[in-house]
Amino acid sequence: MSSVEEQEEKVKEEKVEERIVGLWREILGRPDAVVAAGDDFFAVGGTSMQAMGLVQRVQEEFGVPFGLGDLLEDSTLGSVTKAVEGALAERGRN
Repeated sequence: MSSVEEQEEKVKEEKVEERIVGLWREILGRPDAVVAAGDDFFAVGGTSMQAMGLVQRVQEEFGVPFGLGDLLEDSTLGSVTKAVEGALAERGRN
């Protein structure tokens, strides 16, 4: 992968992560919260009901399969971002 391709990929990843951060803030009711890749949804105050809301919003926002099990498997921002990016990439290949 060339340097330009790596940069483009990084920008795509950042955009997905930014959108997911926005969803976390919305669901948690904390619009100004600082959220980092290693932050865990439940550790920052997310409840099981909010988790279901987050799953629904991720599905709506990105149009990809993402279930509660995906979130429960690893509920860090970085892992949610990678799961969504993987689903988007898979959709792009089909």
